[in-house]
Amino acid sequence: MKVKFILGVVLATIILAIPASATSIQTSNAIDQQILLFNTMVSKVANNSNTNLTEMNINLDFYLDINGDGKDDVVSTKIKINNSIESKIKIGNISFSYAGIAIAYPIDDINNDGLKDILVNKMFGINEPSEIAIFSKEGFLWNYSKEQSLLLAVPDGKDVLVSQITMSFMHPSTQVIKFNGKGNKTMEFEMSGLGYALPMDDINSDDINDVLVTKIVDNPDGYSISGIYAIDGKIGEEISKYLEVSEKDVVTTIAQVINDLDGDGVKDIMIQTIKQNKGKDNSTNLSVLLKVVSSKKLVKSQKFDDALLWEKEYENFAIATITNDANGDGLSDILVSTYKPKYPSTEIVYPMQTRQQAFDYEFDIFRGYDGKLLSHFEFNVK
Repeated sequence: MKVKFILGVVLATIILAIPASATSIQTSNAIDQQILLFNTMVSKVANNSNTNLTEMNINLDFYLDINGDGKDDVVSTKIKINNSIESKIKIGNISFSYAGIAIAYPIDDINNDGLKDILVNKMFGINEPSEIAIFSKEGFLWNYSKEQSLLLAVPDGKDVLVSQITMSFMHPSTQVIKFNGKGNKTMEFEMSGLGYALPMDDINSDDINDVLVTKIVDNPDGYSISGIYAIDGKIGEEISKYLEVSEKDVVTTIAQVINDLDGDGVKDIMIQTIKQNKGKDNSTNLSVLLKVVSSKKLVKSQKFDDALLWEKEYENFAIATITNDANGDGLSDILVSTYKPKYPSTEIVYPMQTRQQAFDYEFDIFRGYDGKLLSHFEFNVK
């Protein structure tokens, strides 16, 4: 595994998995905030030829009352990636450092004291174990640690969803574990390859939230295999699977749980597959295939393509985000931002940017449930 590949997956997961309360940006819901952060980071990287994935600073702060005194406390994460990796976390008056990548953010009130609790995710460390730890007003509640593994945790109500990635030179594997508020394992799912899990709504009507798992494999022979699984959150079995095998051209696939687009009361899924394309003049660019899937229909069809609401393909790099109701039908819609390079590029920089001098930008808003184009805007850079 290349260091940049691992860091790219970790950083993308941080941004896609941060809950709404972990950022001060005021938008309508958690996905808006996650993708706004993601969009901002990618935009800055794409327009800065000096940006290097292994040299960056990440600062995340949020404010809430964690000790019950009626005043906001600060929960701060500062990650510095240079020749080494160091994370500094501050929870109120408590501070500590971690030789690796770690992040802290609020979760629901696990111990029923009327206050939000804090999840600390030590994703991976340098000569330190990876760890998930839960803190409340009373202090430490429970933890889970693992040597020589990468741990990616996201809250799911009062549960915690953990992607445990065991690294090896040739064959990484991923175990998805759901913990309840007391730290007990309630569900497990295993697969080969590198992957991460995000919480879904209850799509099979068993009163337990289900799980969306994205699988990414960077094989030595150049094949990138991306699999997306809807997993039963109660028993850890597959509900449905979407698998794409592509020779040397797929950079990565990102699956997200978004708002309910088709009005069936269940949050839906957006899949963005990013591909690397090479022209006759040896120039390269990134293209994107966007698919919007109805979660509820997955249970009936057990195939992602049968549950497809609509899809669009872009010849240049594009980012799709959820947006508020743009046409007054009471349902969320999709905003797609397209980055068109003004000059050919001969180098692709992983994970999702090309080194360019300038871009033209296009913005499309599509009706969420069927992909009808509602508006189009262009911004040209000279």
